[in-house]
Amino acid sequence: MPKKASGHTRNTRSSKARTEADEIQAAKDSANEKAKRDGGGSRRMSMGKKIAVGIFSLFIALSMMIPSLAMIFGRSNSQTTVTKTSSSKSGQEASTPDAVNAKYSAQVQELSDEITDNPDNLAAVLKLAQTHLNWGVELRKIASDDTVKQQADEYITKSLSEYDTYLAKSDSDEVRADRAIAQFQSGDENGAVEALKALTGKSPDCALAWLNLGMIYLKMGNADDADAALQKAVEADADGSQNVRPIAQKLLDAK
Repeated sequence: MPKKASGHTRNTRSSKARTEADEIQAAKDSANEKAKRDGGGSRRMSMGKKIAVGIFSLFIALSMMIPSLAMIFGRSNSQTTVTKTSSSKSGQEASTPDAVNAKYSAQVQELSDEITDNPDNLAAVLKLAQTHLNWGVELRKIASDDTVKQQADEYITKSLSEYDTYLAKSDSDEVRADRAIAQFQSGDENGAVEALKALTGKSPDCALAWLNLGMIYLKMGNADDADAALQKAVEADADGSQNVRPIAQKLLDAK
């Protein structure tokens, strides 16, 4: 069973989840208005339009919101918030590869130094995986040549390796769900789906696994399976303790 987060951290994550859900809803509302103006279309296409604006930022935000982070981050909560906020402003403040690299390189160096000093520092290992994932995905957003695209792919590949390092020492359903997002971003869409299906089969109460599976289905244009997975996420987090229900419900309601 995943370890429980402290009350303060649960409240912090809950606030982040509500904020992110509100942002997603605003994006969906905008997309819905555009879809109406364009004359509608099939359910599959309509769902795709609804999630296209917000799905990328949600993927990144989720890497900062998994329930097990309270156990492994501790003092890093404020830094995580800064990183997330900075990422959300990347289009304004980090619009070039050099700017993105400058933003993340110092973080990676600091975390790498911590791991060198203490290879058993799993908090740093997981944060490094998340940072490399964010770095790679953000670079990919603005890549205009093959060199930058290759660099982005390398960082995402590094994140997968770092997730595996963490999981080899401390298995966690939530971290496995987080790793599947990195696997999806690496281009292995089917592998990510299969990993999450296996995880939900083994741990059906892991709401984050259902949520991530639902979002990946949405991104792939599979609306029916997405709805089923998102409904499972809502049910698995019926009491709201995993801070997943608000996001899953927002996505279900955005129709």
